[in-house]
Formats: sequence, structure tokens, C-alpha cells
Amino acid sequence: MTDNKHHSYHILINKYSGGFEPLGEDFFVEVFDESNIDVASLEFLEPDALLERLDAIKDGEHPILIGGGDGTIRGCAEIMMNAKQSFGVLPLGTMNLMARDLNIPLDIKDAVAAYAHDMDILDIDVGMVNGETFLCCVGIGTMPESSEFREDNRNQNAALLMPRLTVFVLDQMDQVKHRYLRLTMDGVQKSLKTAALVISNNHYQPQEQWSDNNFMRESLSHGQLGVYSAAPKTIWDRIRIITRLGFGDWRKDPFVAEWKAETVTVRTKRAEELVSLDGETMTLETPLNFWINRRALNVLVPAVAEGEGEPSAQEVAA
Repeated sequence: MTDNKHHSYHILINKYSGGFEPLGEDFFVEVFDESNIDVASLEFLEPDALLERLDAIKDGEHPILIGGGDGTIRGCAEIMMNAKQSFGVLPLGTMNLMARDLNIPLDIKDAVAAYAHDMDILDIDVGMVNGETFLCCVGIGTMPESSEFREDNRNQNAALLMPRLTVFVLDQMDQVKHRYLRLTMDGVQKSLKTAALVISNNHYQPQEQWSDNNFMRESLSHGQLGVYSAAPKTIWDRIRIITRLGFGDWRKDPFVAEWKAETVTVRTKRAEELVSLDGETMTLETPLNFWINRRALNVLVPAVAEGEGEPSAQEVAA
């Protein structure tokens, strides 16, 4: 549905997001001052304060834009989904997977300018695991362990951190560290040993080699979970998978397996598991029960003019 009304936005920005900190508050004030967007309020907040402020204004007359990464957007989605209210996304994270799926420009100036025009309101699926929401994916194994490593070392210079993180990931994917998991997918049981298990809210679309959109989803409302396991055997397998994760054709790797299901249960040998939900780590009790809340979240996206060539947000959500 396209909304052609003139809007004045409440804009809440996570001032600890990766895309905000290097630029600073003055830069963003200037971006909004120079844009054609109508601003009712512009606030730069710490993550907890942002969620509190969102909860306070969620039922107001002004539409809301949230600036932050995928973890920030996930937290806001929980509030807005329960309130049955919509909000828009300004991509300020590291990966910005949700913004990519919604075809929102990744450049902050372009994203702000886009929201100054007509909007579409999309109804998209929300993934659920043990009562927690996720919009993109949940990781078990290498993914949350790597997120913890990165967070523990986030103050280190990026030029030093990235090689250390790569070595850490390669070590975590070593065959001797593979995890034994028991999966039940739509009632069908499967046992496997894996370095990394990823369960996505709707499945990923095939990508061409050397693409930077290697985690785009085919739809945001098909009501199916994507289940992906990476179980490399040799060091060369590990290097190849990591390379492909960065450049597109990772689904073609011989040591990556995938399935689709509406419900998934993951059992492990542990009473609790460290998981990554949209890039943020959390400990959950096992078993891990996954399902999809169909079209439960309303998202504001810039309307795409007819004939612009790129797939519209409606086509992505369909």
C-alpha cells in the first residue's frame, strides 16, 4: 500500500551504532537540515533509552524512523509489532541486512532523501525462537562465537581486528569443534555435525559470484524458514567457505547444506545455547523452537517509481 500523505517524522537514532559513531551528531543534524524531509523530532539516544522513547511515542500521530543496525531494528520491531504500528529504517549498522532486503538506500543521505517522498507500508514476516523475535537470522556455533569475539575486541583498530577475527573464525570452523545437533523440520528429524547452523526468516535467494548482496532473501513474507549448515572438513574448505560468504555464491559450496521448513526445533547436548539474533548474542534454553509469525510487522519503505529497474520493496516482500 502506498501512502501519499505529507508526513512529519519522529526520528530516533542509536548513537552507538557503527554507522553513527565515526560521523558524529553534527553530521546527521546537517544531513536532515539539508534534506527535504519534514522532521517533528530528531533524537540521538543510547540503545536502552531509544527503546524506552519508542515505547512512549509508538502510538503518536507522526510516523517513526529508526536509525541503527540490524540489532537495533530487531529490538524496535518487538515494540512496534506488539503495538501494531509501523516504522521505517535508516541503515546505520555494519551489515544492514534488513535495509538491503527492503531496498532502502545504504547511503544515509540517500535514505533520508528517499523517505521525504511517498511511502509504501509492507506487512512482513517475523521469525520467532523461544519467544524472541528476529527479522533476519539466528546463528548457532561459529556465528555467535565470532560476534562475541568481535564485541570483546571492538576497541581494537580495524586493520588489526579483521585478521585476528578471520583466524578466530577459521579455528572455530575446525572439524574437531563441529557441534552435534538434532533437528526436527516440519516433523521430520535429522541429525548432523556442523560448524555453523543458520536459520533465516524466509530463505536466501541464489546469488551470482562476486555479489555484495550475498544474503538477500527471495521474499519477506513466504512464511518459510531457511536452514543452513556449514560443515567444512579441511582448512581449504574453511577458507573457501569464508571467501564465498564474502562474495556471493556460498550456497553452491559442497559443504553447505540447506533446507526449508515452516517450523524447526534444534536440540543440542547443552541446557543453554549461545545464539546470535540479527547480529546480537543471547543465551537461550534448549531446545530451540523456531517458527514464523506471518506478516506480523508493518514496515515503512520509500515508494519506488514505476520503471526504475530495481525490484520494488513490494516485490521483495511478496
